[in-house]
Amino acid sequence: MGKVGVLAGLVMTKLPEPLVKLLYMGRREKLGKRVIDAKAQAVGRFSQSLRIPGYIPTIEETRVQTKKIVEVFDEPSPPIKRLEDFTLQGAAGELKARLYSDSDKGETQLPVLVFFHGGGYVQGDLDTHDGICGKLAKWSGGIIISVDYRLAPEHKFPAAVDDSIAAYLWVRENAASFGGNPDKVGVGGDSAGGNLSAAISQQMILTNQRVPDFQALIYPGINGQMETASHQELKEAYIIPRDRMEWYRDTYINDLSDVADPRFSVNLNQNLQGQPTTFIVTAGFDPLRDEGIEFADALKKTGTLVTHAHYPGQIHAFVSLCKVIPQGNQCIRGTAGWLRKTWS
Repeated sequence: MGKVGVLAGLVMTKLPEPLVKLLYMGRREKLGKRVIDAKAQAVGRFSQSLRIPGYIPTIEETRVQTKKIVEVFDEPSPPIKRLEDFTLQGAAGELKARLYSDSDKGETQLPVLVFFHGGGYVQGDLDTHDGICGKLAKWSGGIIISVDYRLAPEHKFPAAVDDSIAAYLWVRENAASFGGNPDKVGVGGDSAGGNLSAAISQQMILTNQRVPDFQALIYPGINGQMETASHQELKEAYIIPRDRMEWYRDTYINDLSDVADPRFSVNLNQNLQGQPTTFIVTAGFDPLRDEGIEFADALKKTGTLVTHAHYPGQIHAFVSLCKVIPQGNQCIRGTAGWLRKTWS
């Protein structure tokens, strides 16, 4: 697509939702009974217009692209009373972290969500997920601690898992020092961050340590084998087509044997007893859709209290595209509402 076509695609993403629906009337993409959200289709087609077929960007390129996408398509944190950068202890040294809260600094016993960003384990940082963390803090009334865990390929699997576990344990131990309630600490994240959150909850059971009090998993990666029906149906998916997903996975792991490790493919853990109260988001046009649904069902079978929010017309990463996809903010508000209800 030429420059004019790319510019036209960008303009389409910026138009009001009612007008985009009108322009796409009769031309909305479908998958079975699912109809894609009009704004998601506009964003997806624009992102596809920028992609060079068969070309996977370098690590440096993909990290820069992620930051630019956030700058153009997402919103920053809303004004809140506390936004503080600090460091916490990871598995192999200090990690950057950021605290979000809309409560005064002197307040105590606030519930805490330790948040792990998405990005395929190779990209993303505190800034790329500033918007979602700030909104979760403002709309839930709790404290959000965003963690900048180590990324691949510089740090291969299981470095991200080890860092995430260490960060969760650090927050649990030190919650009172920043106004948090050490008895109300949970984990959450989007995509790869959802995977890391689920891994933490499972590993705490296996190592006889305090399980998170709740977990919020936004379109989480659950199984690195990528064999579900949604993976087959959506090989050319917007945002994360099959070739991009395989590249993320292969950049993260040491070799294919890691795919069978339940710290990565968390649904391979045979014992899901004792998992925390769970919130799971899935999207209809996301290759990760079915594994998220199956994981929610597996948890329910153990008696775990699960709330499953499904967005049938959405694409992967839609909560990071809130400037152009209104349902992104709807989802974040829904997640914050679930947190507020769970905390109370």
